[in-house]
Amino acid sequence: MSWSSFDELFDYINHKVEYVILRNWEEYSLTNLLNNQDDIDILCRDKADFINAVGAIPLYHAHNRGNYYINIGAQKIRVDIRYVGDGYYCRRWEEEILKNRILSGKGFYVLNSDDYMFSLLYHALIQKPKLSFLYYKKLNIMFGGKKRDKTELLYVLKAYMDKNHFYVDYPLDKAVFLNMTNICDGALKINRNIKKELFREIFCIYDRILRIYSKIMR
Repeated sequence: MSWSSFDELFDYINHKVEYVILRNWEEYSLTNLLNNQDDIDILCRDKADFINAVGAIPLYHAHNRGNYYINIGAQKIRVDIRYVGDGYYCRRWEEEILKNRILSGKGFYVLNSDDYMFSLLYHALIQKPKLSFLYYKKLNIMFGGKKRDKTELLYVLKAYMDKNHFYVDYPLDKAVFLNMTNICDGALKINRNIKKELFREIFCIYDRILRIYSKIMR
C-alpha cells in the first residue's frame, strides 16, 4: 500500500481508526521528515487496526517492537506505533490522551495542550537517558517560560501524575528506555514487576552487544 501524500493518508484514517500524533508534529512535512530522519510517533486504540489501515510495514521482526514505516510519495516514512495497553504510558493515561485528542488545522489528530505538555515532560524525563537541551528549552517555554531544572521538572511531573492517578508502567516494547534514576529521584509511582525488570536488563545487555558487533563488522 502506498499513499500519494500526507493529506491522502490522514483523510482516509481520520474516519477509519482512533489515533493521535504524540509530539513534534508542528513542523511535519514529507520534506522535513526525510531531511531530518525523524519519525512520526502515534498512539492508537488498536495496533492491528491501525497497521491494516495505513499499510505499515515492520522495521524489525522482533516481537512487540513499535517501529514501522509507511510508503508516502514513493518514500519510506518511519512511524512508531504505540497503542492502549502497551505500557508506553499507563493505560489510564493512554485512554485520556485519545479521549481528549483534537483535530489540528493540518488535518490530523494531536494532543490537547495539557496532554501534550505533560506527556512530553514524561517522555523527556522517563523515556530518555538524559534531558536534552532541545526538550529542556521546549518544555520551559510550554510551561510558561520559567526556567526549571530537572529536579523541579520531576516535581511538576509527579504532582500531575499523582493528581490524575497515573503511574509509570513497563512498555511491552523493550527498546523503549526507562530512566530508573529519574523515576526514583522523582518518587514516581511505578507498577513494579521484578520479572519485567530483569527481562528488560537482559534485553538491554543483548541490544548493546548487537550494537557493538554491528560496529565491529562495518
